[in-house]
Amino acid sequence: MRKASMLKLSTWVLVGTLGVGIQADAALLVGFDAAAAGAGVTPASQGWSQFGTPMVNNGAFLLQDNTADDPATSSGEYLSPTVAAGTMALTSGQYGIEFRVRPLTDVPFLGGSHYANAYVFWSDDTFAYNITVDLDTDDGGAGTTGGIKYGQNSLSDAVLGIDWSVPHTIYIGYTGTAPFGSFDFYVDGVLTSTVAAGSLARTGSFARDAVDFGDGTTGQGLDVAAEWYSVSIYDSAAPIPEPASLALMGLGGLTALRRRRA
Repeated sequence: MRKASMLKLSTWVLVGTLGVGIQADAALLVGFDAAAAGAGVTPASQGWSQFGTPMVNNGAFLLQDNTADDPATSSGEYLSPTVAAGTMALTSGQYGIEFRVRPLTDVPFLGGSHYANAYVFWSDDTFAYNITVDLDTDDGGAGTTGGIKYGQNSLSDAVLGIDWSVPHTIYIGYTGTAPFGSFDFYVDGVLTSTVAAGSLARTGSFARDAVDFGDGTTGQGLDVAAEWYSVSIYDSAAPIPEPASLALMGLGGLTALRRRRA
């Protein structure tokens, strides 16, 4: 697991021939990486709270798989240790939730439930937020294209057109001040959409200064499955550019510093 207290990275690149410097800083506050942890190691052994049955770490990802084809295991969720009070405050100006995931099943949203499918949930000093990774069109049909949704008893689209046949890294960065700001949604380092924080906000203090992920429909008789590669909190509203992202900016000849994984 990467050490939150010691990780502070800076990446400098030159844009074209203009010599314009872009600096991206992001300190890891708390996180779990399945590959770095190793096969058989779960977040529960690294200070995360476990609810329900444990997901299985195969050395690459945690497998979330509930009911139909796996009725006894991997149907729980994990809540991270808390970060320093005020780090995720609306007045702090910025923080980021990052996760790498691949949903495996298409499950209809359950009316009256706070969550649907596979979800990520977190809270700052005032509000709570939750998003779901969505495979296909929530109709139980075939297909791998989906997106990211947010909401409670009804859902809205934050991102559309994600090909979930492969995993993707999602970074949700908060910027602004109280009472609300906005969340920027990055897919594999590319800014894809911006959603007003107030439209995601709900009441409640669960996951205060922490992040929670897993199965939002445990016990509902649905087959909810996903691959979770990593889930983290950073103190930055923007991710460190990865080489693929820099190539999209016309910087294919330059090398970016990747986030190290201990």
